[in-house]
Amino acid sequence: MSSHRDIRRLLYDFAAGQLEHHRHTLVERHLEGCAECREECTELRAMLKRLPAESNPSADLPPAFWQELLNDVSVRLPVRPKRRIIPAWIFDWLEFISIPRHQAIIGAATVLVLVAIISGMWFAFRHEPVHRHIAAATPVGTKPPTPAVNTRLKAYLRKSKVLLVGLNNMPLEKGTAVDLSLERTTSRALLHEARYLKDQPLDERSAALISDLEKIQIALANSREREDIPGLRLIRGGIQEENLLFKIRIAETVFTRLEDETQHADQ
Repeated sequence: MSSHRDIRRLLYDFAAGQLEHHRHTLVERHLEGCAECREECTELRAMLKRLPAESNPSADLPPAFWQELLNDVSVRLPVRPKRRIIPAWIFDWLEFISIPRHQAIIGAATVLVLVAIISGMWFAFRHEPVHRHIAAATPVGTKPPTPAVNTRLKAYLRKSKVLLVGLNNMPLEKGTAVDLSLERTTSRALLHEARYLKDQPLDERSAALISDLEKIQIALANSREREDIPGLRLIRGGIQEENLLFKIRIAETVFTRLEDETQHADQ
């Protein structure tokens, strides 16, 4: 990992002092000969110093701000063509099963499929005790997150998902700069919230997800209000390479399952 592009992806962790020794040395050597990366690293360090340890500016923003962001994302989403309500293969299937000699075969196959589905659902939805899930999600030696922290974490992930979906679906027109003023403001608010959450007792997976999201938010916060297409594609590449939207969906699913099981145990 020694290319200019790979080193840029390590700059945030380098500026935050979170790199392993061998990667830290690799970045230092690159910075000695790359003025562009040195300048970007200096900006990252300056921004990290300006971020307060505890604040929640995203909560101070009015609901109308987040609604405007959501509306803006919806407008930018591409319009997908309507699909046929009933595909042609359904009619072919209905005609096939109407033949008497096929009905016995269809009946036997249906029974086998139902048995397989029921067996799969039974294995998939078996519940383990709630304390096992919590113990697996919480590192040894740390207290589980408080309900207040969980609430702020879920809100942070939801707002981050809206931001990333908007970026991924933003139309790109050759020769035209992209307006990122709204995304820059949103990213700065989310960075403050991320700094607060990282100081709280979190499970290892949530802490790692916040660190990955911070890299994208830092890149957006440092972007120009009207970014060129290559710059936006670089940010999109980071989102896709880290599978951030998939990781957010997994985290939200885990939160929902833990809450359901906790309520079930309390009852």
